[in-house]
Amino acid sequence: PGSIRPRVLSRPLTRMYKLSELLLILGLVITVIVKTQAKGYYTITSPGSIRPNSKYSVHVSVYELQENARIGLTLKGPDYSKNTEVVVPPNSGESATFEFGDIKNGTYTLIAHGISGIAFENSTNLEYVENLPMVYLQTDKAVYKFGDTIQFRAIFLDQYLLPAKVNQQISVVLKDAQNNIIERFDDVVLDTGVYKGKLKLAEQVVAGEWSMKAFVGQQMLAEKIIEVKDYEPPSFEVDLDIPSYVTLKENEFVVGVRARYDVNSPISGSCVLNIIPEKKATIRMTHQLENGNKEIPIYLYEIGRIIQNVIVNVTVEDNVHNIRTLSKVVRIVPHLHVISMPSMSYECHEPNEVFLYRALIYNYNGDPIDVDDNVLVTLNPGTNGGAETFVSHVNDEGYIDVKIKCSHYRTIMVSINYEGLQKSGKIELKQRNDNSKEGIHVSTQFQTIDGPMEVHLASREPFSSFVCVIVGRGNIVYSNIIEVPNGRWSQTHTFFITPTYEMMPQAHMFVYFIKSGNMVSYETTFSVKSAFKNTLTFDTPEIIKPGIILSLSISTEPNSYVGLLGMDKDALMLQTKNDLNAKKIFNDLSNVQSKTPKSYLKINTPCPGETAGLITLTNANYYLVHEPIAKEKDLISKHFTPRNYFETFAFVDYVSTTGYDEVPTKLPTTSFKSWVITGFALSPKTGLTLSTSMAMKTVKNIYVDIDLPNFVKKGSTVILEAEIYNYLQKRMRCAVSLENKKNEFEFVRVKKFARGIVYTDDIQPGKSKKIDFQIRPRVSGMITLKVYASCPLASYVNVKKLRVI
Repeated sequence: PGSIRPRVLSRPLTRMYKLSELLLILGLVITVIVKTQAKGYYTITSPGSIRPNSKYSVHVSVYELQENARIGLTLKGPDYSKNTEVVVPPNSGESATFEFGDIKNGTYTLIAHGISGIAFENSTNLEYVENLPMVYLQTDKAVYKFGDTIQFRAIFLDQYLLPAKVNQQISVVLKDAQNNIIERFDDVVLDTGVYKGKLKLAEQVVAGEWSMKAFVGQQMLAEKIIEVKDYEPPSFEVDLDIPSYVTLKENEFVVGVRARYDVNSPISGSCVLNIIPEKKATIRMTHQLENGNKEIPIYLYEIGRIIQNVIVNVTVEDNVHNIRTLSKVVRIVPHLHVISMPSMSYECHEPNEVFLYRALIYNYNGDPIDVDDNVLVTLNPGTNGGAETFVSHVNDEGYIDVKIKCSHYRTIMVSINYEGLQKSGKIELKQRNDNSKEGIHVSTQFQTIDGPMEVHLASREPFSSFVCVIVGRGNIVYSNIIEVPNGRWSQTHTFFITPTYEMMPQAHMFVYFIKSGNMVSYETTFSVKSAFKNTLTFDTPEIIKPGIILSLSISTEPNSYVGLLGMDKDALMLQTKNDLNAKKIFNDLSNVQSKTPKSYLKINTPCPGETAGLITLTNANYYLVHEPIAKEKDLISKHFTPRNYFETFAFVDYVSTTGYDEVPTKLPTTSFKSWVITGFALSPKTGLTLSTSMAMKTVKNIYVDIDLPNFVKKGSTVILEAEIYNYLQKRMRCAVSLENKKNEFEFVRVKKFARGIVYTDDIQPGKSKKIDFQIRPRVSGMITLKVYASCPLASYVNVKKLRVI
């Protein structure tokens, strides 16, 4: 029996031993499961600000998980609660977007929690920001006379340049120079994003500067200053023939005064010319007109040989004491051309790698130089090697691309020489094994929409993948997991991103990855060349008969609201600021930013995504390596702008259903006057666009014009094309001649080119003929080209200046 007892007792003991083993193993399994769930890392990235009537995007990424993570996202606020779920594969990321309507001001909270795959809960408060529209006021004139009708448009845009949704009262208030409210427009309804109004002035009102202000609720969002004055239309026309730009190296420029009752009746009288420099006293001179004309030289040493805007003001008085005043601006510039050559750094990944350095060359008026012009490019590596010089050319937009080959050089100087103007840019080359500067770097210059943008990440920690988030206009517009090829680990990686409209004009990039429980993150800011998504095009003839009805063929995005403005060309040149300004609109987009809430920030400790205005929720530890990007300041030159009275001939609005329209426009009856038509289109789909201004001149009887280049070289051969227009009711045979009394040039003796005088074939009514003169300038400076056209019933002379260098 004693031997039996142990055997009897051994069974329950064995069972107890096995049960304890099982419980131990089960406990270990449970512990492993818990640890596996707790080991993973999550990161929630989203803007720190929310706006009504906008989108709000959240990006979720997970690291070191073995299964999909199901994560819930909830947004709560006053009378608002929305939730969604995202399923994120291991070591990957997903995005979710909330769309806000007209939400109330108050405290909003973003809550994130792991439902499966990873266990966590985290939350943060967000900053509510009023999503006020960008408002632009456009008037048909800058200066009004008593009895005129003020016409205006108020354009309301959101941060995507789409028609804004405004749920508050909108009003436009017009006040006179004594701050009296003349009219209040409270019936503003925005079906298309545009409100159009008008007010006829009384015959006697308060003269001076009037204000027009646009309000949303109680907030003033836009103001326009106009001038109202007692003005009598003159009995004659006055024009100032002056160059738009004069370089510092020139000794003088010529002011041409032209005054006439009509084309065949020049006035007899005098002119008082005031030259108003920025730094020196006004120069005043009086001259008698000769056959309605007077050419007056202005010497640079008298006005100051400095970069400045010089106002040229003329007052003409005829023999019966009728007076007319006109002002224009001459800009004194260092050169006729501008070469933009930014310095850059580039990291070479292999010895024979080739990359592009891009420079921009354009005329001072903004036009690109001729693609056939030779540009000298010099690459100089310094003392370690010899310089290389070669000839290159720009593309249609004025850009010149220089191919640079990676080498052992540390620095390469790129010099560009065009027409005597030379600029240099510095390229710093970094070899891949140089332990390149840590951070995220945009390598591409002049980023454009839909063009490839090269980005380089360099980190002290190796990585196999990373998250890239881009914030544009206050929201996440790009998010992606970028992997190093072939699953390798690396401390550097170069990748490409295609900029979108939402990244224009400026966007913020935030990249990060998780390594050993630590978040490593970097930030940078980059700019994208501004452009509109919508389009608006129309064509106008260069020369046209006054008083006729012109049919404008206009194309734009279907369902766009189109607004046209036809005005005196001088008003546009003087920048009277009654029209819309693309630069201001794009600058305003830069102000639409997300902001990291102060309650989220830690004292003296930067937070991940702070530069981009993001909040980042994560269970990883973090440190940052990013340098604040200094934003370049715009250099603003303030100067007095003359305010002349100019007529407007079109202020037309319509909605284009198909995108193609024929719009009739009656032209002014004034002869020998240049006019421009500008326009904008606002689409609910592609947003706003502004057109390029189209110029045309109204003439009657006959007219001759000659097309001149910006400049020519002394001793070179140049072909000048003259064109004569016949607006008489009969076909005419005309004589055209180019005067050369001062012997400033010589005619090149080639049979097919005209010399001195030539007779045209019959020109049909409303048609034109072209004649080419080939000349060779003998002197430098501004030479006079006087073209005569005559026929049995009419004649005309056109005087222009050609710059010879």
